[in-house]
Amino acid sequence: MRFCAALSVATFHYSHLQTGIAYLLPFGWVGVEVFFVISGLVIANSAYGATPRSFLISRFLRLYPAAWCAALIGFPLLIAFKKMEPGGPLRLLNALVLFLPGDGLSHAYWTLPIEIAFYFLIYLLLRSGRFERNIQWIPRFLILWSAPYVMLAWFQHRGLLHSALLELSPGRRNIFLFRHGIYFGAGMLVWLMKEGKLNRIGYCFLGASVLLGTLEIDSNALVPALDLHLMVYGLPVSGSSLSGLSIGAFLLAFAVVFLSAKWNRWFPKNEQLRKAVRCIGLVSYPLYLSHETVFRLLSPICAHRLRNPIAGVLMMLFCALCISLAISSWAEPLLRLQLKKILHPRSKNALAVHS
Repeated sequence: MRFCAALSVATFHYSHLQTGIAYLLPFGWVGVEVFFVISGLVIANSAYGATPRSFLISRFLRLYPAAWCAALIGFPLLIAFKKMEPGGPLRLLNALVLFLPGDGLSHAYWTLPIEIAFYFLIYLLLRSGRFERNIQWIPRFLILWSAPYVMLAWFQHRGLLHSALLELSPGRRNIFLFRHGIYFGAGMLVWLMKEGKLNRIGYCFLGASVLLGTLEIDSNALVPALDLHLMVYGLPVSGSSLSGLSIGAFLLAFAVVFLSAKWNRWFPKNEQLRKAVRCIGLVSYPLYLSHETVFRLLSPICAHRLRNPIAGVLMMLFCALCISLAISSWAEPLLRLQLKKILHPRSKNALAVHS
């Protein structure tokens, strides 16, 4: 699902501004919300039983090496082909630090400070020694924390309120999790369900988080920039139609995540299959980070050399997947190994990263 989410975001970015193929995946941006749900599930699993230090190191080793590899590969290419946007050095620095003001090498980097803010919250709870005792309350707090903002923002985008504070944008104020706490909370509740620790009240909160998620997605779909006036089979697709498609895509993805967690013990034990699935999952993060770099480099070439715009999208996706596979299977493991030797100098097995 993480790979499907990254692929949908990439396809959306490659197609939504091209008049002839904007219908390909106009709701692909919902992959970001799916990412946050999966992150909540994964982080709950990683943090439960972990020490603050082991959790911090595991998150650092999972987040930064891939981002550094994507930045250090993409930046020279953008410079060489004169596709680097203004403020290149600052963009590179932001891509390496992941938490500085301003844009990274691509717009996709706007989600990383939000992830880090969520990690930091979990780290503080681990430091307090109350994470395992309060594991039922943390996702409920996140959902209650986000609910007022999400509902007010929905009222605003329905024309019932008018406040600049409620504008949905990929700004740094999102690190306070007003907007996306519902998704992290939903993922944590799915993990509690998987562990058999979710009570009836928890299921009510899970339902509320999904409902709030549909409101947040509806607000996004109604933003004028996403009202693409698409033509599918000769019929116009309005913002409200796009909203319905986006909400449907999110609900389907959430259902797959939920059922995957519920029935995870039924997954085949075949080692080769598990390795293949893990490889696909690991490709998703570098794909998400590097796909816009590929778009900047190849979109002019595809526009001039390929008459069929869909062929251009497929070519860019193929190149982005190749780069991402190289990062996830070669560059990132080497860098993570060296970093782990520094962070765990006494570890006998430098590849045993708590993930």
